[in-house]
Amino acid sequence: MEIKTKFEEQLLSLYKKRLFYEARIQEQELQIVRLTIALHDVKETSQNVVKFRDQFIEQEKVLEQKKDFLHICNDKREEYD
Repeated sequence: MEIKTKFEEQLLSLYKKRLFYEARIQEQELQIVRLTIALHDVKETSQNVVKFRDQFIEQEKVLEQKKDFLHICNDKREEYD
């Protein structure tokens, strides 16, 4: 009986260690997934920055054209006044 009890205690101890190590491994895997997601978000954000910067430059050009047009219209109006 004593041998059986020691064996079961040792088996239980090994099983607890196994669960502990499996939990640590799963935590590390989860951390890897989180880092991968964060890297993807950074990459996507940098792509959006480039895209929005280009759109901003285009809109600035359009704004300058409209300002020029308004100045021309204002000059014409002053001529007729």
